[in-house]
Amino acid sequence: MKILRGIVLLFCLLSLVLLNPSIAHADHIVGSVEWQTVGGGCIPDDEAVQGNWYQAVTAAGRVKYRGNHTNTLRFTCPVTNVNASTPLDFTELVIYYQDPDGPGDDFQVIGRLMSFSKSDGTLSETCRVESDQFGSWSSTVSSTTSQNCGTLDFVKNLYWVEATISRREASSLTVEFNGAELMNFTT
Repeated sequence: MKILRGIVLLFCLLSLVLLNPSIAHADHIVGSVEWQTVGGGCIPDDEAVQGNWYQAVTAAGRVKYRGNHTNTLRFTCPVTNVNASTPLDFTELVIYYQDPDGPGDDFQVIGRLMSFSKSDGTLSETCRVESDQFGSWSSTVSSTTSQNCGTLDFVKNLYWVEATISRREASSLTVEFNGAELMNFTT
């Protein structure tokens, strides 16, 4: 009887963890995903388009350099479809990227959550995260660099993520922006 009770208890606990939609696992990140995009879903700036400096890897939804260009690639990722009639507290910006030199300066991916005040037109940087880990399929959470995004008020502001990719010299190594998400930790 004790074994059966233990099995039932274990099943109930696993069901809570596996079926709870407010829990998302990406390395050490746990919270509810409020918004996300792949890099290929973002809009490149005019210079990147006119110069043909970037390519979207459509099968994986990421963006990276085309050829040996060293111009900074800049993408705007509109934050849309957030069901937030009340402000979101404790929001974190997460970026997913590939950075072959990690904390080095030769390659870098930066994500900045930007806001536009609907009442007075003020533009501001809400929070910023930078690539700081080696290799592929890395993610950086804004809190790991002590940059919590704070409270996001979608009634009063418009938001977007500006992603930039840079490299100092032409290289065959891959530096790319895979995507971004906003996580909420109040659940």
